[in-house]
Amino acid sequence: MENKGLDLEKLAILLKRRQNIVKEAISLTDEISEELNRQDIISANLLMEMRQDKLGQLEENWEEILLLGEESEEAGQEYQSLMGPKPEELRGLIERTDSEMKRIVLRERLEAGQMIRELQRKEEQLDLRSRTKLERSRT
Repeated sequence: MENKGLDLEKLAILLKRRQNIVKEAISLTDEISEELNRQDIISANLLMEMRQDKLGQLEENWEEILLLGEESEEAGQEYQSLMGPKPEELRGLIERTDSEMKRIVLRERLEAGQMIRELQRKEEQLDLRSRTKLERSRT
């Protein structure tokens, strides 16, 4: 079997797709929040289902990304060098990397990670807001 390196272009595309999925999930989360503020539970539930579909797509995307690193031993090593470092290490790694394609992958990974943290923050706010409204309705 031929030892094949990591498909950097495909990894960059998958990371960009990840960003798009997260962007859509963020938008749906914002819409859910608006519907809950208007107390439109039916619309909020529909949006929650749509958002759940996006989260499923996000999981499928992650599985595709993981599989790229399993194509060969060489691909696995390269995958670890790009996807293994902690988020706070990425900026320095981008500056030190000599391959333009690897820099693109690292930038896409950095951007995707920032967007996921934004989604998590919005989810926490939505959860807190929902609990507060539920507690008020009980009193």
